[in-house]
Amino acid sequence: MMNDVFALGLGYSVIMEHEAVIGGFKCLYWLVKNEVAHHTNYPQLLSLAQLLGCDYFEKLKVDQRNRIVDEMLEILAQIVGLPILQEIRSSQAISLKVDETTDVSVSRQLDLHVRHLDKEGCVFNHFLDLVTLEDGKADSVVAAIKSVLQKKELPVDGLYGLGTDGAAVMTGRLNGVAKQLTDSFPKLLSVACAAHRLALACKDASNADLKVKEVKDTR
Repeated sequence: MMNDVFALGLGYSVIMEHEAVIGGFKCLYWLVKNEVAHHTNYPQLLSLAQLLGCDYFEKLKVDQRNRIVDEMLEILAQIVGLPILQEIRSSQAISLKVDETTDVSVSRQLDLHVRHLDKEGCVFNHFLDLVTLEDGKADSVVAAIKSVLQKKELPVDGLYGLGTDGAAVMTGRLNGVAKQLTDSFPKLLSVACAAHRLALACKDASNADLKVKEVKDTR
């Protein structure tokens, strides 16, 4: 009799923990899907769920250093990203859009997006990866791009396009990112962002007008 009670209690505990894990993933997915800061809001969201009657969240312990949250987010990324990667891998033509940026700690980051065709010829754009760079040199950017292509197992034979902001490190004639990638992937066609070019042209044009330049300098 006692064994049956113990087994029943253990089974209930396992079910509660299972429900807590599933619920925890759903809460985290909701935060990132709605672009809400997950590190600061995840514990509060779980507390709210408990107040609303989700008692099984008592079984879910979140590391104060956000380690568990980061691990859960990595699992979600793999699950959500796998079918997208499979679509990209089956595409006959893909192109990359890359841009360099910095995070809040002023560390260099390379943002990569991919554009691909499905079997019906429809065009899709997806975020691919965000890579930390040691420096902003062309060699580092090229190495990061090739590393992502290899890690994601993307079909480089079908890599036809590269979109950049037109900066010198990207479009340098002798050793720019586009030049190095074209040497590795001969089918690649590099295109500089028209919006960036227009912004630079407007800036130069406004500097040529003394009145406009005076207004800009007083801001």
